[in-house]
Amino acid sequence: MQLINNNPIGFFDSGIGGISVLKVVRKLLPYENYIYFSDFANIPYGNKTSGYVDRRCEFITEYLIRRKAKVIVIACNTATANSIDKLRKKYNIKFIGVEPAIKPAAKITASKKIAIMATGLTTSSFRISKLVKMQNKNLKFIIIPCVSLVEEIEKKPTGNSKLTKKIRAYLDPAIKEGVDTIVLGCTHYSFVKDLITYEYNSKIKVVDANEAIALELKRDLT
Repeated sequence: MQLINNNPIGFFDSGIGGISVLKVVRKLLPYENYIYFSDFANIPYGNKTSGYVDRRCEFITEYLIRRKAKVIVIACNTATANSIDKLRKKYNIKFIGVEPAIKPAAKITASKKIAIMATGLTTSSFRISKLVKMQNKNLKFIIIPCVSLVEEIEKKPTGNSKLTKKIRAYLDPAIKEGVDTIVLGCTHYSFVKDLITYEYNSKIKVVDANEAIALELKRDLT
């Protein structure tokens, strides 16, 4: 398959989280070229100020534009929630962001109770508040700021006892309230999706937005 435009698709995140998105995209679009920018020096974004995240996003965007990116995927929930609207106004390039898969979760929950795991800056953002308000009022959303979980996943994303304890500490209260669906509101959390399923058995549904992002990107490119 010959590409019409061989320029790369740019991805960025504060660390390895966006790789969970990139893996899904590469399976769907194997002939594309990619650049992945990981802002390790400034991880995590979730405990930074809004202005700080804006500046990092602008810096990375300009880097990817210089590398001839034809589209930029903000593979970070925090950066999307905080900065995507400003970036779209400032730069003449297509941005695709990631948002918690709240709408799909609303369709599959049986108990009508949904937990949303996210970073501090994401949980306090207007975008996540708007997404929740758009759903059925009969649903109950429990938003969980998962402080320091990103850093623990960066150390060992496949799981360890300390990571398991953190996840239990965040989710046990929500599970006791009857939550049957968990939304992963950070791309880093996709690396512990299987761990969460294992800890709470298969009755708990765990959803992320990775496949939806890949499909949106494919639609835009074709």
